[in-house]
Amino acid sequence: MRSRIFLRCFSFAHHLFFEEISPKFDEKALKHIMDRFYIFFEKSFYHFEFVSTYYLRLYNEITDNEIKLAKITSSDKVLVIGSGSIPATAEHIVRKTGAEVYGIDRDKEAVSKGKKYAAIHGLTSTLHIIHSEGSIFDVSTYDVIFVLYGIKGEQDLFKVIADSMNPSARIIFRQPYDKSFNTKNLPEYIQTNYSVTDQIITPSLGSIISLILRHKK
Repeated sequence: MRSRIFLRCFSFAHHLFFEEISPKFDEKALKHIMDRFYIFFEKSFYHFEFVSTYYLRLYNEITDNEIKLAKITSSDKVLVIGSGSIPATAEHIVRKTGAEVYGIDRDKEAVSKGKKYAAIHGLTSTLHIIHSEGSIFDVSTYDVIFVLYGIKGEQDLFKVIADSMNPSARIIFRQPYDKSFNTKNLPEYIQTNYSVTDQIITPSLGSIISLILRHKK
């Protein structure tokens, strides 16, 4: 009973923020606030099965779209930067594609809880959680790299990826979307090193645009 009440409250708060409040304000400013809330939420409730099940549903549509966008298969080695205490994106990729997935996070507490989450859900053979800064992590062996929105030190991260990535790798880059969004307005450090080859907009979790970036050879 308590679990149903909790999930109804969370679902209502999610709907209120993304569908009622968010469209009326600056998307990026509010997204930053919501990012902080999700970090707190993941760390506090990662071990509750009914919560993590609902949380996974929130990422189902966007991850489906990104898997299709990047054409991820079981033969791919995938890196998720900023995996968190509930590695929802990473888990969806494992379960939907059979790919081997590595999630990294700079937050030691999130990594510890992410490892426990993977063990509880029987994912330790295909989902590997590692403590590391994205800007110093060796990305050269990965076929697909996910850069989730809200990553700290984004400029350094993208420069390091450009210098060391497999030239044929695909990068999924999540960004909040509104009608003013234009790939021509992406930061110079992205435009200098990468080409945007495809994109998709997902209305869940607010409006999110997922971009496919390829290294400019």
